[in-house]
Amino acid sequence: MEAIEFVRSYPNYLDELEKFVKINYIPAIKELQETDPHDLVRPDMFFINEIAAIGYAFRIFTSKVKEMKL
Repeated sequence: MEAIEFVRSYPNYLDELEKFVKINYIPAIKELQETDPHDLVRPDMFFINEIAAIGYAFRIFTSKVKEMKL
């Protein structure tokens, strides 16, 4: 999966994640929804498959949660 595919799928990944996280983590999701996914990947990035791309989005989310100390 190329970076541009991640960019296109990023909103869907966040929507799915939002369905399963505790309500006190929603502010982290909302902040990530306002983040331009182009800023999260380099144009030359490549993911082995969609699971790897979802994992990357999840790692970004967990990093945001740690920053927010929720």
